[in-house]
Amino acid sequence: MTASTLVLLRTPPPPAGPAWPTLARARRVFAHADAVDWAVADVRLAAELEVCSSSWQRRHGDSRPPPPARLASLAQLTEAVLAGTSIRSLGFGGDGGRSGGVPGRLLLEVGFTPVDDRQRRETLEIALAAAAFELDGDVVFTGPGVAHLAGDGARGWGQLVDFGLLGLWADSALPDAVVAASPLPDDRLAALRSAAATRLLL
Repeated sequence: MTASTLVLLRTPPPPAGPAWPTLARARRVFAHADAVDWAVADVRLAAELEVCSSSWQRRHGDSRPPPPARLASLAQLTEAVLAGTSIRSLGFGGDGGRSGGVPGRLLLEVGFTPVDDRQRRETLEIALAAAAFELDGDVVFTGPGVAHLAGDGARGWGQLVDFGLLGLWADSALPDAVVAASPLPDDRLAALRSAAATRLLL
């Protein structure tokens, strides 16, 4: 990983976990979802710290994070994808990054069960930001991640299907799913990963 890497941080890393070498070498950290409070409070982060404005406002209203952190929008994260910035993601579902596929092609992988509606919303909004910039890409739901497609909170994913904005894939089907994702055999998942220039584990 080069020093120019942008790290998308969505959950606080374990104190002595494998994420720390990645964070220590990063020049920019974009804190999103449950990571925003931790990122602002942890003095070990030497990188330029950008805090997702929507995630921060859900938790703190109109206040601003203390310096040197600054608010940034998901549009700025999406612009980094478009610019070909080397991005590493540290999310609820694991650790992922660029894979050198088709320029501009994005793969979002969702592999965790949301614990509340806020986690659902903050996962969906990354996909919606990518769709707003007309990025060519896909969202895959693997393992426990298919839970995002069930319940009232899943209906937002239907926008991506209804308007053909991003491909939606799932490696298993839930009987109570409210959004239909395409079946995802192992060979198809491998092909999507290989084709993506940017792969983010959410």
